[in-house]
Amino acid sequence: MRSPLSSLRGRFLLSILLWVALGIGAIWFSSVRLFTMHVELQYHEELEVHVRELGELTVLDDNGRPHMTRPLSDPRYAEPLSGFYWQVTRPGFGTLKSPSMTRGALDYDIAHSPKILHRVADGPTGHTIVYGFIREAGSGPPVHFVIATDERHLQRIIGAFTRELTIWLSLLALALIATGLGIITFGFRPFNRLSAAIERLRKGDVGQIEGQYPDELQALVSDLNAYVERNSEIVARGR
Repeated sequence: MRSPLSSLRGRFLLSILLWVALGIGAIWFSSVRLFTMHVELQYHEELEVHVRELGELTVLDDNGRPHMTRPLSDPRYAEPLSGFYWQVTRPGFGTLKSPSMTRGALDYDIAHSPKILHRVADGPTGHTIVYGFIREAGSGPPVHFVIATDERHLQRIIGAFTRELTIWLSLLALALIATGLGIITFGFRPFNRLSAAIERLRKGDVGQIEGQYPDELQALVSDLNAYVERNSEIVARGR
């Protein structure tokens, strides 16, 4: 059984498949990576804005208990188990939770610095991206502000983009392969004609190779015709 690399067609086709696979794979990987970085940055910026807003809307009453002057501007924090949560805790003075957090609680120790810090932690509905900071409150314990968003929301966006990108790049790969096959078929047509002409010449149906060929083959055809003509002259003289 002959190897596909034993023919020029097989070599060209293998080269096309290799380059399409490498090119499409590189585009897929870089696009998913860049999109993921962009979405993650957007989520982190949004959470940082929300946790700052949470701190601005929280005040302490005369007894030192925290309360909100108004709800957060994002309505997702009011939808039960939406995956968007906030929590304000002052140890010994009570805890406020977003209406969305109908069960469970956030670990307020995540917020342990006046600087806004973040990490991934467990939440009421799965792994969450958590942002938090503390604010000193006189001589008593500080107030802990925590904002959290389920990772599933981030993964859903990335997953949807990845699926669509995979479909479109697969179609592009098929189109490139089909184009490559068309180029190979068109490019090798003169070779097919030359092969058929040589076969007719070998059978004695014609006295020389006929027809016009691309410049790269025309010199070879001219040399073959000259060779056949010289052989014919030698045979004629021998007779």
